[in-house]
Amino acid sequence: MALFCGRQPDRKIHTVDDLGHFAANALKALFAPARAFQQFLHLTIRAAARIRQTSLAWLLPPKIRPKGRLQGITKVALWALRLLKLMGRPGSAKTGSDSSKIRKVFAGFARLRPFLRRFAHTCDLTERFLKLLKTRGLNETTYRAGQVILTQFPVRSLVRKRLSRRLEKHIQIQRLLALEAQPLLISSDVIESLFGLFKTMIQRHPQAELNRLIYVLPLLCGKHPATQIELALKACSYTALRDHLAKTVPQTLRQRRIQEYKTTRFRFQKVGLTTMPFRKS
Repeated sequence: MALFCGRQPDRKIHTVDDLGHFAANALKALFAPARAFQQFLHLTIRAAARIRQTSLAWLLPPKIRPKGRLQGITKVALWALRLLKLMGRPGSAKTGSDSSKIRKVFAGFARLRPFLRRFAHTCDLTERFLKLLKTRGLNETTYRAGQVILTQFPVRSLVRKRLSRRLEKHIQIQRLLALEAQPLLISSDVIESLFGLFKTMIQRHPQAELNRLIYVLPLLCGKHPATQIELALKACSYTALRDHLAKTVPQTLRQRRIQEYKTTRFRFQKVGLTTMPFRKS
């Protein structure tokens, strides 16, 4: 973005950060250094390895990606709460029962109950905040609704402070662009879904590279009547299309390899072969 803005100094360009990654970074900044969180991850990974090939495999936690900016950590937090509920049933568990096995495998989780409740509550509020702005975008209406969700965080919460600053920054961009009621897109999920649809279309060609196929993506957006497509096909010749692709789309490594292989001729020296008579033993 810095390079793009530097090449166009006369234009006012606003940078919109992906909200999902930003929120995940905020959660990581709050919980990753916490000793209780590290202990929770250690107990979870160890227990998952012990039950993976047993009758308790239905209790396996969702995939944990601590190095991936805590993406999808809300599912892990909700799983931990359900597990605590299973472990906290009244009465002693019968020897050999699933309840006794669960308490044995996940020993140590009960001591983390206060932390896990706070952790799950923070993740749940963050998920609600993201769902609101990812599905509806950012305008004055969703801005006020987002503020209401943020007030449910503790006043000194690091996640609340970071999300509040990000919300204020982006609502100012939305106002400067004079979009009025039109929402500002502050998540890349829609773009990622578009590429996911594109990958589904070309999955039968495992070696297909994006390259010139980038021009297919606009056809997947909006509605294009048959008359418009027919007009475009008639107005653009193959030669014009080929020249345009040569100017705008660089070669991929695979195309360069094929081209170089075609121009390279291998000459092998003929070697005379002699035959040896076969002798039976």
